[in-house]
Amino acid sequence: MHNTVSSRQLKAGELIKRTLAEIFYAGKIFDKDLINTSVTITEVRISPDLKIAKIYVFPLGGSLDRNVFMDSLQKLSFNLRLMLTKKINLKYSPQLSFVFDDSFDKVQKINELIDAS
Repeated sequence: MHNTVSSRQLKAGELIKRTLAEIFYAGKIFDKDLINTSVTITEVRISPDLKIAKIYVFPLGGSLDRNVFMDSLQKLSFNLRLMLTKKINLKYSPQLSFVFDDSFDKVQKINELIDAS
């Protein structure tokens, strides 16, 4: 069985990614733990029915603990969903689920291994 992603899912995911990035960039999110941290959205994967969006994120700047970062985003997910719904026109307002993207850490470890050899 294939897990192919439809062009509709890809378009919706890109629209959500771009719109959330604009929301974060505009500084309209107020959370004391995210004040000095830039939220980088690396990818958005949306379910075939467009009702659930997995948002892959990574913190840039600051020295924010991974758990604090993820907890802050989860707390904000309802408000982010409302803001997103006001800015984009989708049939459904997707539930937002944030996932820490550790691919940067993996790349760094691979580079360290290569440099050590």
